[in-house]
Amino acid sequence: MRCMNAPFRTALDAPAGELVWLDDAMIDQVVAYSRESPRGRMIAPFHKSPDDPLHRMLNALQPHSYIRPHRHLDPPKAEAWVVLRGAVAFFMFAEDGTIRECARIGVSDQRRGVDLSPGCYHGLIALEPDTVLYEVKTGPYAAISDKAFAPFAPVEGTPEAEAYRLALLEAYEARQPSQKLSKAAPTHDSLTLLLISGSLRAGSSNAAALNTAKSLAPSGVTLRSFERMGELPHFNPDLEQSRLPEPVVDLRQQLAAADAVIVSTPEYAGALPGSFKNLLDWTVGEGLYQKPIGYLNASPYEGGAERTYQMLRVILGYVNADLVEAACVRAPVRRDAVDAQHTVTDPAVRATIATAVEALVEHVRARRREL
Repeated sequence: MRCMNAPFRTALDAPAGELVWLDDAMIDQVVAYSRESPRGRMIAPFHKSPDDPLHRMLNALQPHSYIRPHRHLDPPKAEAWVVLRGAVAFFMFAEDGTIRECARIGVSDQRRGVDLSPGCYHGLIALEPDTVLYEVKTGPYAAISDKAFAPFAPVEGTPEAEAYRLALLEAYEARQPSQKLSKAAPTHDSLTLLLISGSLRAGSSNAAALNTAKSLAPSGVTLRSFERMGELPHFNPDLEQSRLPEPVVDLRQQLAAADAVIVSTPEYAGALPGSFKNLLDWTVGEGLYQKPIGYLNASPYEGGAERTYQMLRVILGYVNADLVEAACVRAPVRRDAVDAQHTVTDPAVRATIATAVEALVEHVRARRREL
């Protein structure tokens, strides 16, 4: 049992700017942190200060996370949740700990969210791995008085807390007999892979290879493309000391949220294209460290782009990326073997790409099993 008094990160930094998009990359990022958190959850706030009058945040939860029942009295605070991914069991309690209300709230359920008046003891348990809520409550926040914990509920991090969490699940299951719950820690079979093309051309063979990988994604695996390489500024270490340009922040956030990366790059003038090398420069020290990575060499020529991929290997070794050899393949893409959807039609090449994706996925899952 981990000690909850030990220092660890409980919330991410609030994003800068007046307008913030709640996109898949942001949600994937907070989910990734929740998987690694000793508490099995992570907050991604949007409010810039604890003193803000309205607090908004993403709350990513894993099924083993224990949220001690509580209420907000000093000052009284109303709050609301909307489920963006997964599902939770919501509980409202009487003063003596009796369950007054118990219901499933999920992204695919009739109940999608809940609005709660001040002063009510309540709690949540994630019913699915990687559950994400959008939460709103009144501010300000003061750690010493934010929550009035229920005296009938055990303290987080104790053996009694886990027993109480399981008892709540039993009570929920008794009231929801059709629901089958997993009481064990999540297996986290779902994965996200980030695809990066080293070419700025939308119609490049590299983009076709990566589009094909996306179309061949195994069950439970999401493949997303980073499409802002052309917006990245020239690498300048001085910018690390000030406010980073937004495209750089986006790149690093997408890399942090991804479980693994697949790249495909052409060779230009006997080397890596400058724009792709610039992207890699922005990952030094943050982004690719110990990140599983594979590549698809889409050159249609025998021995094509081999020098480029040797250079890529040198860079990936320098940043200490986890290069997965079984996911590094030649997948030659001919122009006459690309369809209107810009995916490869050659069965042999498609099979090679599928094998590389599966090898990368299995590598990530094997690493998880070792943890």
